[in-house]
Amino acid sequence: MTSLTHRIAGFDAFRSCATVFVVFTHLAPLLQTRFPILNTFNLPDGVTLFFVLSGCLIGEMLLRDLDTHPNYKPEHILKFLKRRWWRTLPNYYLFLVVNCILVAFHLIPGTLNQYVFSFLFFCQNLIIPFDFLYWESWSLSVEEWFYGLFPILVFCCLVFNRKKPHRAYLITCILFIVMPLVVRYLSQQPYQTYPLWDVWYRKRVITQLDAPGYGMLMAYFIYRFPNQLYSWRRLLFAIGLTGVLYFTFFPYNEHLFIYKTIYTALLAFFCMLMMPACFFLKRLTVGGAAIEWMAKLSYANYLIHLPLIFILQPYWLHQSDLGFWLFLVGFVCTIAMLSYCVYRYFEKPFMDKRDQR
Repeated sequence: MTSLTHRIAGFDAFRSCATVFVVFTHLAPLLQTRFPILNTFNLPDGVTLFFVLSGCLIGEMLLRDLDTHPNYKPEHILKFLKRRWWRTLPNYYLFLVVNCILVAFHLIPGTLNQYVFSFLFFCQNLIIPFDFLYWESWSLSVEEWFYGLFPILVFCCLVFNRKKPHRAYLITCILFIVMPLVVRYLSQQPYQTYPLWDVWYRKRVITQLDAPGYGMLMAYFIYRFPNQLYSWRRLLFAIGLTGVLYFTFFPYNEHLFIYKTIYTALLAFFCMLMMPACFFLKRLTVGGAAIEWMAKLSYANYLIHLPLIFILQPYWLHQSDLGFWLFLVGFVCTIAMLSYCVYRYFEKPFMDKRDQR
């Protein structure tokens, strides 16, 4: 057995790449005004990378809990969830308030209505998609529902066989991988265009629970068979990277069956294959400290960058060439500064309290 609880350089590098991909994707419409060639340039889906990585990290925690507590009880589930909540909820609710304030003062686009309360319970995209406020929160909703439901289903499986907790974990992984695929298949007919594809197939909780499920599945294999995966890590990484790049540049057609059913699942599967190589990479020879800091700031960065783009966009578009580049440099520096402040003075104190409990 091995542990995923200590800091792992390969995972930090993977998380940093995912952060860059997400920010660049949201910046692309601005950059394309000056560089039309970027219209033909794609990057991997950073959110899917985040899902798989998070599943891999959290999966090992749950596996250790199952080994530590053979008689797995609801109080163990609650303890598991509390650790997640200390990590994720403070920033989520902070930026929910920030987004509402920015929308109220017309600094960013959005709508304040009676459905804002659904954000308090991560129900904004549980079954019906949303598209009116705090857009980046769709992925956080997916994660919270996944990490809430997963240990509960493991517990339900253990009711039938207490002596095989790892089997219960594996069965739950398979359920979370298969069920969203079935939902996407059953819901493919009514929704045919890109915007509906994006919100109905990619950004609903019930259609995206399989992405972190693949990460949880790889956590199982790393936890149970570390020596075998170490031997195969380079080959698996090569296959995974090839698959991710292939589906990144896969010709887009919203009417294709593959997009409405297995596209996101295949992307998550190939991301999963990259996890062992990242896990066994313990040290980076170049830029290790910078990458570690970037990984630490990734959550705050994810929540900050889109509102900042909305705020700067009206001014950015009307700049000269020099002004455009100055805005870009200023944007990067501002994100770094704000992310550090949020991490250092808000996020980290909550995590420190979590670790003291």
